Amino acid sequence: MLLTILCGLIIWFTTSIGAIIVSLFPINKKYLYICLSFSGGIMLSSTIFSLLIPALEFSFIKVVIGLVVGLCIIMYLDKLVDKYSVNKSNNMLFMAMTIHNIPEGILVGLSSVMYANGNITLSSLISLFIGIALQNIPEGSSVALSYRSLGYSKFKSIILGVLSGIVEPIACILTYYLFNIFDSVVVYFLAGSASIMLYVVITELIPQKNDNKTILSFYTGFLFMLCLDFLL
Repeated sequence: MLLTILCGLIIWFTTSIGAIIVSLFPINKKYLYICLSFSGGIMLSSTIFSLLIPALEFSFIKVVIGLVVGLCIIMYLDKLVDKYSVNKSNNMLFMAMTIHNIPEGILVGLSSVMYANGNITLSSLISLFIGIALQNIPEGSSVALSYRSLGYSKFKSIILGVLSGIVEPIACILTYYLFNIFDSVVVYFLAGSASIMLYVVITELIPQKNDNKTILSFYTGFLFMLCLDFLL
């Protein structure tokens, strides 16, 4: 439980760092894209080697079911984000950003509790945690940038960017309790988490306009996490 809470607080902290950095210092969006690509490579590597491969050791059919269910869940959440992002009023924008952070909290909560129960290795926990923590920094920056573009002050942009990530530790704790209630379906949790991570990588972490720097950054992140997983 303490591990789950600690992991949730740290990823919330990294989201806050991103909001603070972009509000206090001028950041080139191109560097944000490079950071997002690097995080995408990390998360893709984590999805394959830390979630899907361990899950396949249980059951192929259950993995397929978990992938489909995970996809349905994240697509539904994405629809909620689109719904509340149409109107750029204060409350709508904040709700959209907050909903978007829920899957990250779920993934970190799952990783910590599965490690505690012996379902995944320490290297898998570290790789998943690093991937999500790193991608939360540019994500927090994007939230603050959105508010700044609406004319908010630096202070308000920081506060709202920080608050948008508060659901992450909450989702971690809720996931901890749900997992312990339904620990017999661990393979579905593994596959569902992999599905959510793949969706996030495809839709949010790989820029639509790729250049050599973002491509190399993506491969660097992938290889970095592959090496980390091998060494640990």
